[in-house]
Amino acid sequence: MDIDAEKIWQKIKQAQIKPVARETFIWKRALLWLLCVASLIISSLTTAIIIFLLRNIDWDIANRFSSSKFLFAFLTVPYFWLVLLFIFAVTVYYNYRHTKYGYRLKISVIILIFLFLNLIFGGLAYELDWGHKIEEVISKKISFYTHLDTQSQIWSRTEKGLLAGKVMGFEKGQVILLDLQNKVWYLSSHSNLQLINLQVGEKIKIIGSQTGDNEFLVQEMRPWCGCNRCFSGNAFCGLDTANKNSCAGGGCEH
Repeated sequence: MDIDAEKIWQKIKQAQIKPVARETFIWKRALLWLLCVASLIISSLTTAIIIFLLRNIDWDIANRFSSSKFLFAFLTVPYFWLVLLFIFAVTVYYNYRHTKYGYRLKISVIILIFLFLNLIFGGLAYELDWGHKIEEVISKKISFYTHLDTQSQIWSRTEKGLLAGKVMGFEKGQVILLDLQNKVWYLSSHSNLQLINLQVGEKIKIIGSQTGDNEFLVQEMRPWCGCNRCFSGNAFCGLDTANKNSCAGGGCEH
């Protein structure tokens, strides 16, 4: 079969097909690798946040929601961050597949490598406290985050004796607290709250009981992010120091 070169040339001219410069392919490959690396870094930071949230689940309050710790765990899983991690995992896979040698590895191998690198870099970021710091910045800057964060939802259940928020000040022996839904509460206790080194701006969790529309009787206090992580000044872990199962009594995660 004879090939009519003239007709082929005419078709190329009509379609206005032009050769692609070699530099274009180089930049495209570089961009794909850059996207792979960027997605891996962000997914590792996401993993650090997930580790931070999972390690700071308050298992001692599980019986306030269910007799089964499995059901409580289902309530506290950070679904928002897991979905983000899945999205970044797909992004890494897609971009790697489109690199020059992306076809060489099986999907199972790529997934295992991704998980391994995520655990290594995510664990390192967690140890550097980046997970907590990033999550804290997001919770401050993004107003709707509290509606996505399972821990925020759990610690907003005053009918179950759980409250959380930021210390705004002190008034007549009471602590003024702004909760996660921006409602002001006045905290009181049978113990002397003045002895606790609370600072304005601290984010805390409270176990107790609601005594009025915006009044709460405190039985125990603990830092928002765990007994050994983020509480500045002279750290405390709860009011109820006599209770060995409380944060103050050593029951908190260390």
